[in-house]
Amino acid sequence: MRAYRNTGLALVDAPPSQDSTIRNMMFGQVANLSDGSKAHAYAQKLDGLTPLPGVGSATNDVLDAAMSYQRSMAAYDWALDAGHLGDFEAAERALLYSMRLEESRSTEWIASRHFELARLYYAWGKPGLSTEHYRKALPLVSGKKKSDPIGYALVLDDFAVVLVENGESVEASQIRKQSDELRKNNPEKKAKFQPEPYPKRTTS
Repeated sequence: MRAYRNTGLALVDAPPSQDSTIRNMMFGQVANLSDGSKAHAYAQKLDGLTPLPGVGSATNDVLDAAMSYQRSMAAYDWALDAGHLGDFEAAERALLYSMRLEESRSTEWIASRHFELARLYYAWGKPGLSTEHYRKALPLVSGKKKSDPIGYALVLDDFAVVLVENGESVEASQIRKQSDELRKNNPEKKAKFQPEPYPKRTTS
């Protein structure tokens, strides 16, 4: 999947002359991942190739750095797709596994897992866990205040919303002030990164 993405070709809506032959050769009928059932089928195949904790015979293998990276990225990609399809349990499991594999790598990779878990838990109706992961992630990307101040402000906005839902309105107000200050000091800049929320789970 990642090798295909690295070619620069799109999975969906690419010109047939450019993309369809390669796409069908690599993925067959599961190439269009915008279809939920096909994405689920692809995820099942991915699970077989990159086992998650407690799944498959290779779970307890000693992984070298290259294999850890590949499994981490595959699990991370799966988590994003699963989460946006509403399978929060699978997304959580994959993100935690990816995070475990990233523990020996850069802090920015770890931060991205914390941020995704924070967004996932918020959509899941678990603001306490969401807050916990925002607190772990933000110090790891403090450099983004300079390199992507508006993107960082957007993340602070989301964190403030979670804090209010978790009953921490005083801290939420402080976080919003930081976000406002970043925007005030960078009036001409646009966000390089924009958080993508998960669909909120509704309770019956």
